[in-house]
Amino acid sequence: MPRKTSIPQNRRLLTLLDALPVEGQHGLGPSEIADRMSRVFGIDDYLDPEGCRPGTGQKRLQRDLVALENLFGSSVVISAREVRNRPLFWKSAALKLPGLDAHTALAFKVAGEMLRPLLPPPTYERLADHFAAGERALAQLTRVNDWHNKVAVVPRGQPLRAPMVDQHSQEQIQQALFEGRQLRLRYRKKWDADATDYEGISPAGLLVRGNISYLIAFKSDDEQPRQFALHRVQSAEKLYSEACVPAGFSLRDFVARGEPSLRLADQAIELHLLITADAAQHLRETPLSANQQLGEVHADGRLLLTATLAWTQELEWWLLGMGSSVEVLEPISLRQEISKRHREAACRYDPVARS
Repeated sequence: MPRKTSIPQNRRLLTLLDALPVEGQHGLGPSEIADRMSRVFGIDDYLDPEGCRPGTGQKRLQRDLVALENLFGSSVVISAREVRNRPLFWKSAALKLPGLDAHTALAFKVAGEMLRPLLPPPTYERLADHFAAGERALAQLTRVNDWHNKVAVVPRGQPLRAPMVDQHSQEQIQQALFEGRQLRLRYRKKWDADATDYEGISPAGLLVRGNISYLIAFKSDDEQPRQFALHRVQSAEKLYSEACVPAGFSLRDFVARGEPSLRLADQAIELHLLITADAAQHLRETPLSANQQLGEVHADGRLLLTATLAWTQELEWWLLGMGSSVEVLEPISLRQEISKRHREAACRYDPVARS
């Protein structure tokens, strides 16, 4: 009778689990797995136990892989139970993770939902199994399996449906950004009926504002970054030329300067507002800027607010949305713009003014 190996099965399976690479890496054949188990894990006779008939080790590897498949499902690549001279690897990187606790599993689930619009599709696909592992773990943890149903992220303002984005164009844009390549775009501007062709666009970043995604990019003949709404991109093609993004460009600085909100003034402004007590309480908790100050109370109960910030389209929309709760004092040009918009709105609702 051939000698049975002295290596316990549980140790063999755990060692084999660690020895197998993840799909996308170079798969290992049976002899390479045995060599790795010997060098790294100290199991010297995995495929060729002393005193065993030829082929015994191969059959044991087959049995061990089947045992792993029974434990983890069809996550190990096995073709008709035949493993001879065939590269082996895990289909899922998530299954090489240690057991997930409740907090880690919840983090994976929420991260999957938040990251889907931000990552290049191939990158997201690499992580998809991790996110799915989080969901499976939550389902098995009876005390927290519905935790994600008890947390909701709700945007401020009236919810709007996300615009349709061409999936192929989005993938090309994300891959070009990921690889540092230029793009060829066919893009329809907001107020144009016809699309414009852009050649040699250098992507510099992606911004997600609410439910709309924007490509921040540079044209070959322009030092100023441009914004391209992804839902207005009719076609996109990744080119082989390297992207040419100015060395000093920083997406974080671009955002901090208020550029994504369509700046309407080159320099930051000193905003002076008279605001109601309710609005003041709201802005104490969520200030307009780091140097916001709430000053004296006027006779009518309103407070004076000052803050330094960028004059953007978003700021104008916010001021208009606050209605009679705020009155712009300075800058005068902003006061005049907001006053004009309110008068125009009032005329639309006042039949006498319309006549």
